[in-house]
Amino acid sequence: MRKRLFRSLIRQDISFFDSQCVGTLASRLINDTEDLQAIVSDGGTKLLTAVLNCVGGVSMMLATDVTMSVVGLLGIPLFLATTGNASKLSGYYGLLINDALAEGNTVATEALANIEAVQANCAEDSEVAKYERSQDAYLNLVGKTQFSESVLNQTKQLLLQSADFLLLVLGMYRVVRGEVTLGRCLAFRSYLRKLYSGLDRLLEIYGDFYFSLQASERYFDLVDRVSAIQDGEGVPPNAPTKGNGERGLGKGQQRTQEERASREEENASLRDDEGGAVPERQKIATEAEQNVIEFRNVSLAFPSSAVTGAQAAESATEKEEEDSTRRRRRRGEVLSDVSFRAGKGQIVAIVGRSGAGKSTLAKLMHRFYDPQEGSILLNGVDIRSLRLHHLRSRIGFVEQEPLLLRQSIAENIAYGLYSPLPNTAQRRPFAAPSSPFATNSRVPFASSSGTSFSSLPRSTSEQLRKHSSTEENACAEKDPKNEQDEDDDFEEIFNAKEAESWPRELLMKTVRAAKVAHAHEFIRRLPRGYFTLCGDGAAVRLSGGQKQRIAIARSLCRDPQVFVFDEATSCLDAATEAAVEATLDLLRKRQKTIFVIAHKLATTRKADFLIALDKGCIVESGYPEEILERPNSRYAQLFADKKPQEAP
Repeated sequence: MRKRLFRSLIRQDISFFDSQCVGTLASRLINDTEDLQAIVSDGGTKLLTAVLNCVGGVSMMLATDVTMSVVGLLGIPLFLATTGNASKLSGYYGLLINDALAEGNTVATEALANIEAVQANCAEDSEVAKYERSQDAYLNLVGKTQFSESVLNQTKQLLLQSADFLLLVLGMYRVVRGEVTLGRCLAFRSYLRKLYSGLDRLLEIYGDFYFSLQASERYFDLVDRVSAIQDGEGVPPNAPTKGNGERGLGKGQQRTQEERASREEENASLRDDEGGAVPERQKIATEAEQNVIEFRNVSLAFPSSAVTGAQAAESATEKEEEDSTRRRRRRGEVLSDVSFRAGKGQIVAIVGRSGAGKSTLAKLMHRFYDPQEGSILLNGVDIRSLRLHHLRSRIGFVEQEPLLLRQSIAENIAYGLYSPLPNTAQRRPFAAPSSPFATNSRVPFASSSGTSFSSLPRSTSEQLRKHSSTEENACAEKDPKNEQDEDDDFEEIFNAKEAESWPRELLMKTVRAAKVAHAHEFIRRLPRGYFTLCGDGAAVRLSGGQKQRIAIARSLCRDPQVFVFDEATSCLDAATEAAVEATLDLLRKRQKTIFVIAHKLATTRKADFLIALDKGCIVESGYPEEILERPNSRYAQLFADKKPQEAP
């Protein structure tokens, strides 16, 4: 049951988790399923025993003495009416106890997960008081449950003993009168106790049944819940190459004249006031094969931000308000009428103040949410028609605050790709220097896009810091010394005991991704290298910059077609940041589409195209340096206080 519930929870949409408490879901997963499992496993046996006792007791009572049987059965309605509601109340308290446990788990989890903030704000006493209140509520419910069960049990015993005493008096009276033998009277009492024992068990089952009915409702509400993000049936096509024709919204279909006209209109809007030609780096591609990601009039409103209640009728009749950017935006929308395109080999910078909707754009690309209006296309296909696995494998996401799971660094880098080999005894030993693994040959890794990540050159950090033609020449050259060092690294890693369960090619791919992300050097210095345990409770504590480099390596290891960096260099020092920017240049040369969400002027200047967001609307777009020169530029105002500090 837990497996089934977890399988359902892990596939729910992000908006579901936005409205749910993790502690409550954990309680549903553990406590509710445990109670249901106990009822399901033991309920059948209890019910069968109770029914047999009742049926057998009544049958033997009737066979022994009909008169006394009628008198004994007359007390059953009173017995059930008196104790039935109390059994139901006991089951109701069981649900409340689980809810109280969930509340306590939530308070404890939040406090311990944010212990630095708690201690920094001297909030220990406040958190202790909150937890004590939750535990007091739990103990109060436990006390009420125990009291109700005690009253129920005493009431049942009183009724049973009273019925037994009355029948004993009746039986002795009939024995004295010679209507029944003493043996039959004693046998009848034993049969009566069997009947009442079965009734007592049935009342317990009734309370458990009521509890299980309510708990199963909550369980199946989660198990049967249909995610708002439905899996499509299509597979994203590779971006077509020149000469292969154009790809439209469906397979083999050409784009319509209306779509071509919209592209031409957008290109025309980017021309300067004198009517000159659009600069080469500022062009939006008009060829279908150049458009990897496209947003078409996308608008998104979260349920929590939508106008509800009494304001709903009023807002329905109000006109769209005009903000300071002279653009119209509906109330409650996080994004409003967003349209842009990004092609192969382009770096697109997304800038804006906090809350402008930058990170929301990245979440829409992954289909964490679906827009209420508009569409998002990947290689000309609406992402809502694609399988989520295929879509998300094409888009790599490096978050601002990456999360490392409690597992080895290698497993964190290859997260979602790694699975242990079933038979480690057949692991091949590390290849000798004369083998293909020690030469310039490469293992062809499977890739979701046209260009395989494994084909990236084995470049050192210094080579990646070079730019333009110097970097390209350095990448093309094969340094025997560097390759020998790489082979030594692989030999050391493959000889580790933990490497026995790893697919050889995947582990090599993981190491190369770490090298390109400039994480290899600090990983090597860790106690167990790539197999060092990290995450919550691990002995090794990683800095924010180290976590971000591991997150970058994780994204590189998947070899996606599109990269999204959400402030991925915010915790890096200047030297490492320059190396990561050189990695972006290398990815651009490999025809990857790159989105960079940034607050640094130097980062945005490397972009081929820039999108400035304000209150969910695109207020400026174009080539960064030209936007900076525009009068009253929002982009220039955003970096006004940073411009004197950063190198142009």
